[in-house]
Amino acid sequence: ICAWVLGSGVVAYVCDNLGRKLGKRRLSLWGLRPRHTAMVVTVLTGIGIALLTFALASLVSLDFRRAVFELGAIDQQVETLNQEQGILKASSLKLAGRNLRLQDIVSVAEQQAGTSRTAARLAGEALRHARDQREAMLRTLDAAEARLTALRRSREALARQVKERQSQLAALKSQLAAATQATTQAQRERGVAEQAADTLRRRISATTQTLATLKGRLNENQAELSRTESDLIAGRKELARVREDLEAVRANSLVIRSTPVMFATGQEIARRVIYQPSDPAQVEKELDKLMNAAETEARRQGARPTMPGEKVVRLVPLGVLDLSGLSSNDRGEETLRKLYAQSIVANGGDVVVRVIAGANAVENDPVHAYLEVAPNLKVFSLGERLLSDVPVDGRLSEAKVLEQIISVLQTQVRQKALDAGLLPPPSGAVGEINWEQVLQAVRDLQDDARRRSQTGRAKAGNDAYSASMLNIYAVTDVYTADPLIVRFSVG
Repeated sequence: ICAWVLGSGVVAYVCDNLGRKLGKRRLSLWGLRPRHTAMVVTVLTGIGIALLTFALASLVSLDFRRAVFELGAIDQQVETLNQEQGILKASSLKLAGRNLRLQDIVSVAEQQAGTSRTAARLAGEALRHARDQREAMLRTLDAAEARLTALRRSREALARQVKERQSQLAALKSQLAAATQATTQAQRERGVAEQAADTLRRRISATTQTLATLKGRLNENQAELSRTESDLIAGRKELARVREDLEAVRANSLVIRSTPVMFATGQEIARRVIYQPSDPAQVEKELDKLMNAAETEARRQGARPTMPGEKVVRLVPLGVLDLSGLSSNDRGEETLRKLYAQSIVANGGDVVVRVIAGANAVENDPVHAYLEVAPNLKVFSLGERLLSDVPVDGRLSEAKVLEQIISVLQTQVRQKALDAGLLPPPSGAVGEINWEQVLQAVRDLQDDARRRSQTGRAKAGNDAYSASMLNIYAVTDVYTADPLIVRFSVG
């Protein structure tokens, strides 16, 4: 029995190892798939090894051969011996003299019968074991085929879902790009309109003053007409010159009205963070780098100097500087940078220095700007919860859930960041979005909504549902001039 059990283990190991190797080599027989070929070869190998074991056992063991091939004869012999034993027992009552000899014969016969029964039992157990192995192999083959069919169906369903998600994502990205472009275009048009209106008001005011001056000069000239003819000629020439100036003013106003605005009043041009300012000379170098960056950005936007060789960004004395002790000749850009550097060092701590447009700047004109200094403070800590338990309906489509998340980011998260002191860049965005995390949050919200719906039906016996809660956290420490990066969790 032990040898038979060990042989069965060897058969299982050899068949499994052979099936694995065939599966790796991806062999194909009779037009079958490599996996089916490996299964068929494994089953045939197990059958062959079992038949080989059966043949070897028959050749080696006489008892096994008897148990398998002479089982009927042995059973018949046992029955015959039992009958003879009955006859002998009956005859023993009559033949007392032959009792001892008959008892010996019966004893020998019983021993032979016991040996035959043992061999028959072993043969029966071996046959049952072989049948069990065959049935187990058949069940394993059926289960593998069923699992293969289910995996194929699941793969096809997943492929369809991936294609649908990809198409939805492409549509959402195109919609977002169109909305962003439309918003940017609207902001530009608004800035152009405001700048044009402001410029036109200034031009109209200057023209009105010029007209008033001209009217005064004209009245004076008319009073002097009666005096001399030469004064009359001079007055006419002055009037003609004034008219030419007026036409030039009107032409300039039309040119300015059609020129786009590069920077609106109060718009940031460039920024730089100065860490641990302690030396005014070093701070001046940092300010020079900042002004160079602003110069590059202004030229890229279309600003031009009044005279060749001049800078397009002109620093004006606005902001928090105390200029009461300086004359107008001492208020040059170099003096202003020194005063800003001294003020930054005196205040101490990290600061954010921004170059801000002091007035609307149009193309082909220089930009008048001033420096704005703000402390670079930590507004959010790593892992800090920005918003908690924001209700989101995860039962909607993926696009609708994504719209809800973007709306929360653009309104609630943005307002919280601005309230905390975060300085947004010129684009107006307070942070950056990882679309993979956003889409994962959408999937988590939809999964949570399905669980809530199932839980609600199980408890209430109806379609009871409660909205999923979205929590938003800061990924890193965020300072005044840093972009805000967030992560999501569904609770």
